[in-house]
Amino acid sequence: MLAMTGFEAPLRCIVDIHHGSTIHPYTQDNAGWTSCCPQRCHDSILSLQDCNRGEPLAA
Repeated sequence: MLAMTGFEAPLRCIVDIHHGSTIHPYTQDNAGWTSCCPQRCHDSILSLQDCNRGEPLAA
C-alpha cells in the first residue's frame, strides 16, 4: 500500500466529464479531487470500479 496522508475522503479514480477523458494518476481534476489509481486510469467502468475499491489495475 502506498502511504498517503492528508486525505480524509476515500481516494478514487476520477473521470473528467467536462473533457470526456480520464484523469491521469495522482493529478487533480477540475473539482480538485485527487485520483488514486496505483498504476493508471482506464476508460472502462470495470477498471474505475477496481480503483475505487483500492485494487491495483491489471497491466
